[in-house]
Amino acid sequence: MATVLVVDDEPVILRLAESMLLSAGYQVVAAHGGTAAVLKMRQGRADVVLADVVMPGTSGPVCVERLTALEPGLPVILMSEFGQDQMRSYAYARGFQFVPKPLDLCELTEVLELVLAPELVPVEALA
Repeated sequence: MATVLVVDDEPVILRLAESMLLSAGYQVVAAHGGTAAVLKMRQGRADVVLADVVMPGTSGPVCVERLTALEPGLPVILMSEFGQDQMRSYAYARGFQFVPKPLDLCELTEVLELVLAPELVPVEALA
């Protein structure tokens, strides 16, 4: 199963996302913040990144810029509870996906399936 690198500055969100993803059959690497995520990516590999947008220090956008520089073509899903319409537009404009917080397991797994196997997603699901 795919490995998801989860990046957030809130330990509770990291644990929640990890629990949700493990229950859905994914492998999880949790990183507390953007700097830790870059270090973890250098140590291993992830198939997709799930990153919070608003974090102190290395923000989500800066973090994913660095991660995709290390791993071009790496699928990215941004998440945020703030300014969801703006964040969604920001993500889509960069070729990323977006999920709102609080996380919903069904929505998260649908988006993960979309980014990990886009050729398998029915066209009507993209509308």
